[in-house]
Amino acid sequence: MSCTDCEVIYYKDSLQNQQTEYHQNSSWSYTFYGRKGQEVLFLAYNTSSVPQGVTATITLNDSVITTQTNYCPISGDAFVVDTLR
Repeated sequence: MSCTDCEVIYYKDSLQNQQTEYHQNSSWSYTFYGRKGQEVLFLAYNTSSVPQGVTATITLNDSVITTQTNYCPISGDAFVVDTLR
């Protein structure tokens, strides 16, 4: 993830229990062990008082599966989703 102050929403386990964390930044990452066929969802939303681009990335074994960067003058968000194969 890339941002200075973001709200992060993601599935935290293989049962797809959703988790929300506030005031995260580019040092945030999360590792979990999913099951084949599981949907992986990750949303990062700009909650800082300044405009910024927001990047969300899902990796599998250090390889990027999907990534998205959005920028908006007021707020930005990035949403990525993939299914584990």
